[in-house]
Amino acid sequence: MRMFRSLAILLLFTHQVSAQTFKITEPMKLIGDVNSATAEESMPVFTADSSTLYFVRTYDARNLGGKNDQDIYFSEKFADNVYSNGENLGELNTKLNNAILGINVNNNRLYVMNSYKGKKNAKKGIAYSDLGYGIWDLPVAIDIPNLDLKGDHVSFHMTYDEKAAIICYQGPNSLGLEDLYVTIKTPTGWSSPKHLGKVINSKGYEMSPYLSQDWDTLYFSSNGHGGYGDADIFYSVRQGEWDQWSKPINLGAKINSPKFDAYFIVAPDHLYWCSNRDSELSDIWTATILDYPRPDLHVKYNVTNASAYRGSDGKIDLTIKGGYPPYKISWNNGQKKKDLQNLAKGVYVITISDTAGTTIKEHITVGQAAPEISKDLATFLKLNPILFTENSAELSENAKYELDKIVAILKEFPTLKVEIGSHTDCRASESSNAQLSLDRANATMKYLQRFIPNSERLSAKGYGESKPIAPCDCEPNGSNPCTEEEHEQNRRSEFVVVGS
Repeated sequence: MRMFRSLAILLLFTHQVSAQTFKITEPMKLIGDVNSATAEESMPVFTADSSTLYFVRTYDARNLGGKNDQDIYFSEKFADNVYSNGENLGELNTKLNNAILGINVNNNRLYVMNSYKGKKNAKKGIAYSDLGYGIWDLPVAIDIPNLDLKGDHVSFHMTYDEKAAIICYQGPNSLGLEDLYVTIKTPTGWSSPKHLGKVINSKGYEMSPYLSQDWDTLYFSSNGHGGYGDADIFYSVRQGEWDQWSKPINLGAKINSPKFDAYFIVAPDHLYWCSNRDSELSDIWTATILDYPRPDLHVKYNVTNASAYRGSDGKIDLTIKGGYPPYKISWNNGQKKKDLQNLAKGVYVITISDTAGTTIKEHITVGQAAPEISKDLATFLKLNPILFTENSAELSENAKYELDKIVAILKEFPTLKVEIGSHTDCRASESSNAQLSLDRANATMKYLQRFIPNSERLSAKGYGESKPIAPCDCEPNGSNPCTEEEHEQNRRSEFVVVGS
């Protein structure tokens, strides 16, 4: 089979599915004279009401450039899947290869392969032609920056809304042969082509792209993802950005054959594609849709963590997709509504059921703010002070009880780095107080290190009597001498966050 250099498709109506497979009747060729015995038909493109079919015919001696040329034809619909003999769309055909790449909703603009410069080796691209006074105007080229078409199977697909085009060619970042790229129409013009990524594209070729109306599902033909034959038809669902897609799924043995299959489109009741499964040259095939694939029931969500430690202003904003609504919703906290507010840190489990009996369960974690740099964990957690008796570095049982709360937050935030700073009162020499405070810091650190991971993130420092917190005079003869209670307040350990 000849691999065309400029083929693509557009359908003006689609039933959007994110499906596993179609349930269809046995495939059959279009009834009537669209398919011919001695030529090759491909690229079915319908008007919005499906009354007119445009397609490409190759190897027909009546083509403008002869038997080896490729011309655009059109056919009128008689009955279900029955079309009249194709007529050559004269004014848009040249002696070069011609193909339709899309059609607008009003049926008065065609997107075509730009083969109108009169030179066979001229730089090709995409152009549009408007219907004026019953004939198609001379096509006007569309400027797509940094588009340098290379490869044997160059093709385009203009989307239904005329705001995006999928391009098949050997371009920047191609993984092997032809890859798929996207260009987007912006207020200032079309964007440079962007590679669709390594999930869609392979070391083989990807061609004949067709994107659903909401830009969600991409159908394409490839010989690089395995399958039944020369080239199979696959689909993939966009997961976010243009280079993020689900793993391509083969449309199955009824649609794909041991030979070449491509140019797949979805109409409300029928599927159409091109195949040479029973001959040397390809024809246009169709099948009636008996049941659309059941969309996967799934959820997408945004989580807002609690803005403070042990806060309760977290949120879950949920979107349910697929399945068969209406949905039944149940959260593990007893709520029945879709979105949740005023949440504390925790794992929230939602169970969703649709009317088809499908049930899914999703575990969603709401976090909370971590302690900020320079914060004292003892203050942050509102602990009772970690105090020492005079001239001692031994931890009391009350102190250990409070330190266990420090252990908990260090486990919860395993990258938190903390300096343990210990202090003394002022009733001994500065040098002895410096050593005593360091002993207290080390005793505190060793206790914590027994219970936490990554214990090296703790450090110990003794400040001696240099940073008292009680507002009193150390000297007994001062104007405001320290009481025993104030001396005790100064004999403490603090836990300052120094990094994460």
